[in-house]
Amino acid sequence: MNLPTSVEERVKSREVLHELYYVSVQEGVPLESYISRMAALTSVSNLTYLDTNFETDLLAATLMKQFGLSSIFDAYYAATALSSVPDHTIISTDVVFDKVSGLVRVDPRNL
Repeated sequence: MNLPTSVEERVKSREVLHELYYVSVQEGVPLESYISRMAALTSVSNLTYLDTNFETDLLAATLMKQFGLSSIFDAYYAATALSSVPDHTIISTDVVFDKVSGLVRVDPRNL
């Protein structure tokens, strides 16, 4: 099976680390445990984190407005896939990405 470019390259928006913080806080996870979670996630080999820039920030906000995205993190992931992933593929179980024109969502359960 040919995997989409985004899977082969394992590109991830650095915003995932921010989302992990907020999810951990909501779960009542102590800061030490959040740090452990972040260390584990960032130690995955062959995983490249893409920094955001003002263009990504602007595109994320625009996608929120245009497609009714309610999560800034979803908007950043979509903006990153559209601007930095050659085939505009995002690997996710979240159907919210199906609303974004030009984005190709691949459900990891189907890989």
